[in-house]
Amino acid sequence: MLVMAATGSLALGGCSAGGDEAGASPWPVRVQAILDDHETSPFVRSVMEDGVVTIAEAREAVSGFTTCLAGHGLGYSTWSDRDGWPFANESSPSHVVYTQEMQDNGFSCQIEWLGIDALNELGQAMYANPAGEAEEVLTARCLVRNGLVPEGFSGQDFREFERPFLVTSPDEQEHVRAFQREREAVLPGGVEWLSHEVTACRVDHRFDLANGTATEWLND
Repeated sequence: MLVMAATGSLALGGCSAGGDEAGASPWPVRVQAILDDHETSPFVRSVMEDGVVTIAEAREAVSGFTTCLAGHGLGYSTWSDRDGWPFANESSPSHVVYTQEMQDNGFSCQIEWLGIDALNELGQAMYANPAGEAEEVLTARCLVRNGLVPEGFSGQDFREFERPFLVTSPDEQEHVRAFQREREAVLPGGVEWLSHEVTACRVDHRFDLANGTATEWLND
C-alpha cells in the first residue's frame, strides 16, 4: 500500500528548553528547507515562497494530487478536518498488486503537488500552532484549560507523566506492560489518562469542553 500526505501526525511543535520556555518557531526553517531543495516542484515552490499555506492553496494542491493519481489509474480517498484543511492518500482496492511503476507514479504525484513535506499538512500545522510551540506544552495547556489537571501542570510535567508509556523496544511484552500502565494511569487531579477528554487534548490541543463533548470532538 502506498500512503501519502495524509497521516496528520507530524511533529508539529518547536523545542522547549526546560519547563515551558518557548523555543524558536520551526516554521521558517521548514519553509526554507523546502525552498532550498532542488527537487521542490514549481507548484510547491510557488505556494511556499511567501512562507504561508492557505486553505485554498492546500485544496488546489490536494486536487492536483488526486487528479494526478487518477491519471495513473491509482485510487484515492480524501477528507477534511474541522477547519476545512484537506487531506488525501492513495487508497486503491486491497486486491491491487502494486508494481514499481505504480509506486513511482504515485510518488511523482506527491512530489509535483504536495512535496516531501506535504504542504497541506504543513499549512494545517502552521494554522493550528502559529507560534510553533512544543506539542507537549500545548497539550498541557489544553488539559489545564479544560479542568483535567490542576493549574500549573506544565509541558514538562506532561512529558514526565507520558514517559512510562513510550516504548521503543521491539519486545512485544514491553508494549503490553506499557499499555497496562496506561490503562491504570491517573493524572494529577484524578482524571484517567485514557479518558475521552484527555485523549481529545492529546489529539488536538484546541479541544474545548465548553464547545462540545470529547466524543463529538474526536468524531468530528
